[in-house]
Amino acid sequence: MDNNYCIEKLGSSGRHQMKLEQRFLNDLEDCDPPEDESPETQDDCKGNMLVRELKGAALRRQEEAARTEEDFKKIIKKWDTIDENRKRKERYNEILRGDVPIDYGCSYAPDLKVYPKYMNTTSERQLARGYFLDFLYDCPFEMHDLTSIEYAKDIVEGLKPEHKEILYFLGVKKFTVKNVAEMRGQSDRNIRRARKVVYNKVWKQVYEVLSRRKKNGCHLTSREMDFMRGYEEGTLVMDDDE
Repeated sequence: MDNNYCIEKLGSSGRHQMKLEQRFLNDLEDCDPPEDESPETQDDCKGNMLVRELKGAALRRQEEAARTEEDFKKIIKKWDTIDENRKRKERYNEILRGDVPIDYGCSYAPDLKVYPKYMNTTSERQLARGYFLDFLYDCPFEMHDLTSIEYAKDIVEGLKPEHKEILYFLGVKKFTVKNVAEMRGQSDRNIRRARKVVYNKVWKQVYEVLSRRKKNGCHLTSREMDFMRGYEEGTLVMDDDE
């Protein structure tokens, strides 16, 4: 069917739209086809892929041929090198904090112009990064929600309010016994006695839970195993009495 006949049967808006589409198709036919990559670029890509494949095949052959302890140590060292290279490449594109404290590298100079001192505190930096839950649960009566370990959460949540304060300020915030005594209006001796009661109670409950899990064949982390060993040997220590 003739295109002019179709255009006459359409309305003004339809005729305009059809003309635009026809013009676009004509321009598209007149365009030059996209050029392929140069042979040099293709050769480079194939060369890089070939080198990676050869290295991977060589490493697999070494793994299959390993028999002695020294052979396995060499293979593990190569895998560690590969893993470190991968992590280094990831760090180029990711912002990682790792084990560095959140307040590391903060400038508390008195002449701050852009960010004042109060905005460089740990809490403010967490809020700026979107860690609202850590900020909301950072108190004696909500600190059990700071952990995802179910048995630890239940044990801390079941403590008395006064025991929660002792555990929070001495165990979490690392206040000194003297500071907590002044805050609560008590003597240092009373705070140390209360701390001993709280710690022993928590340690006992944790040990009972871990013992049941170990008896039932559950997997325990190395930290949990160290705690059980220290509790059985009586080598667990409390915070400093400064």
